[in-house]
Amino acid sequence: MTCRLVITGSAGAGKTTLLGMFNAQGVPTLSADDIVHKLLTQDHGVITAIGKQFPQVVVDNRLDRDRYLAHVFDHPHHLDQVEAILHPRVYQALLNFSAEHVTLGTPLIALEIPLYFETAPENFPVDKILVATAPHHLRQERVLARKSMTLSRFQALADRQSPDAIKKERADFVLDTSVNIKQLEQEVAPMIAFLQSLH
Repeated sequence: MTCRLVITGSAGAGKTTLLGMFNAQGVPTLSADDIVHKLLTQDHGVITAIGKQFPQVVVDNRLDRDRYLAHVFDHPHHLDQVEAILHPRVYQALLNFSAEHVTLGTPLIALEIPLYFETAPENFPVDKILVATAPHHLRQERVLARKSMTLSRFQALADRQSPDAIKKERADFVLDTSVNIKQLEQEVAPMIAFLQSLH
């Protein structure tokens, strides 16, 4: 049986770093953020649907990233409307990926889902949950280093996520990503071996 691992955590907690480590060890991985990026840049049905709600963010049938980010962060209540368009498609893509590897008999897959606790469908199939964590100041520093990110936008992201303490309570594993990369890799390797052994 395929072990389906979800990697989640707060903004800037190191989820993508962990996903990359799993991928480097040959574990098939998929990121919800990557799916969203593809939908917003390549799926004309999604772009059209968002354009009907917020015409100012679509220019020449393409989503203007800067206008889009400015709009959803300046009007956080509108994010619910965007997520209603995106989330069903995101979770369907994650389900398709998962089902494909279950059919193949892949021992372990890892899915990075930032808002897993907040948005996952009740029956979404998952076997183990890994929560990435880091001190608030480090998470803030990481997020503010991203393009187009501001302190107010970081806070808006944080406001939409469950507190770290609640995530940790519901996790099967917790990894603090504030340690150096080599130490983190040394913690991830035996975890991968253990999860693959559940196959």
